[in-house]
Amino acid sequence: MSKARSAHIATSIGVLDVGPGYHLSAVGGSASARLTLLGEPAVDGQPLGSPASRYARIVAYLALHRPTTRARLAAALWPDAEPERAQGSLRTGLWTLHRRHPGLVLVGTLVQLRPDLSVDYHELTRTAHRLLHDVAAGDDVAVDRAAELLRLAADTELLPGWDEEWVVHDQERFRQLRLHMLEGLSAQLCRQGVYGMALEAALAALGGDRLRESAYRAVIEVHLAEGNVSEARRQYRTCLRLLHAELGVLPSQATVRLGHSLGVVPPATRPGIYEAGHRRPSTLAGPGALAAYRRAGGSGGSRFGSGSLDGTRPRAADPTELGPVRWEELRQA
Repeated sequence: MSKARSAHIATSIGVLDVGPGYHLSAVGGSASARLTLLGEPAVDGQPLGSPASRYARIVAYLALHRPTTRARLAAALWPDAEPERAQGSLRTGLWTLHRRHPGLVLVGTLVQLRPDLSVDYHELTRTAHRLLHDVAAGDDVAVDRAAELLRLAADTELLPGWDEEWVVHDQERFRQLRLHMLEGLSAQLCRQGVYGMALEAALAALGGDRLRESAYRAVIEVHLAEGNVSEARRQYRTCLRLLHAELGVLPSQATVRLGHSLGVVPPATRPGIYEAGHRRPSTLAGPGALAAYRRAGGSGGSRFGSGSLDGTRPRAADPTELGPVRWEELRQA
């Protein structure tokens, strides 16, 4: 393509050459800009659009990845389209982006967001890493800082509703980091005696994943620190029932140790733990649990087995009412 033709195209979408390999929007943006990716995506409070929007895809991708070439950007955003069609969608998206948010993107040999753009996702990620470092070092957390972190992280997701391949990994990475941050914040605040806020952080982590054992332990530990044994037992029993009902697995050793301190015994591994009427345990429970299930007469072929002697449907045992766990027997079964 001739240099004159390149200049014409640059002018038509409103970009000016500002140096080797880069262009800047001819209509300058504000002195500073803020991109929101946690929750509904927006630029300076203006909604960015849904995943179906070409320019929204461009901005979100560039915010999560390194500067890239036009060809790679088009292929990543429209993987099922022919290269020419994908490039056309990219050009249309860049043109619309310039019209709606001038100055947001640098376009040239590489495509990238303006370097002074602040992104809430990156800010909260850095904050979470600093907090986890402070917690590991045993440093106290200021109460006002903890309150702000709870406000930001209690119930937030990265680009909720987006399921493109290039965003799923970052969504899960952020989800795990957020849950670890809330659990770490809860532990540190509990050590500082700020129990109300510690419990709020632990419950926020539990709200992010109802099957997360470490979140249950965080909640239980705050209750124990406050002397609320009945509340701690209730959360422990809820954890056992959900693990049994949803996954068919036994709790981890860390959770079992905590349960023993409460005087509540988890499921036994003796014959009968997976009696007829129990859901067949998940393979996540390991081969030992499956072997114990088979010894008890479980068939795995239906919800209710055929091991009942009187021909009636047997009752599924409550996992919190059974005897103590023998972990070595479970492993060796």
